[in-house]
Amino acid sequence: WWRWVVGFWAIAAAAVALAVLSGHGDLFTALYGARILCIHFPLVFLFALVFDRDEVWKFGKALLVVCIPMTFLIALQYSLPQAHFLNRAPGGEEGGGFVGALGKFRPPGTFSFTNGVSSFYPLAAAAFSAWITAIPARRAGWVWLSAAALIFALPVSISRTIFFNYALVAGFSLVAAALSGRAVRNFLIGSVVVAGLFFGVSHLPIFQDAREAFNARWQMA
Repeated sequence: WWRWVVGFWAIAAAAVALAVLSGHGDLFTALYGARILCIHFPLVFLFALVFDRDEVWKFGKALLVVCIPMTFLIALQYSLPQAHFLNRAPGGEEGGGFVGALGKFRPPGTFSFTNGVSSFYPLAAAAFSAWITAIPARRAGWVWLSAAALIFALPVSISRTIFFNYALVAGFSLVAAALSGRAVRNFLIGSVVVAGLFFGVSHLPIFQDAREAFNARWQMA
């Protein structure tokens, strides 16, 4: 029981009251938004108290496992018209995607908006980088399939945010590997394998099509 948690809850209560009385006026929507202050923020600090190293690896493994079907989903959402049921927005409306480029839409994956995808993939990329750099006791060959999914998701998402965050993950991973000394070799070997995966994935037709839309979005910006 921490006093600062009560502070989060107080802010949430005030936000709900303001949203209902002077904002959108929908109590259910306000309560759904309040979960972030009531649950998610305190949970961030709770991780540091109860997670040990093994549990952190399990969390990273879960992210990397989910990354594979998530990439299949965003590929389907990218390829299918906005009227398709996979592209339904919250509430059942058509068009869950957000405008990208060249008539293509940014897929939301399992999230309600594209920023969910642009947050999920960098987090999974950080888990992958930690996996190949620190090398947990139980290695798993399927992790490279997750790496291919991470690469494939970059153009298909048509998200510049993912690109920037991938660059941040790579930069911090290089620094972390250099500071640990022994991890430099693991990082370099992993980087070579990732480069090979990129070369292979880049020959897929959907990857090339998505890359055109991704490049066009940069040019428009």
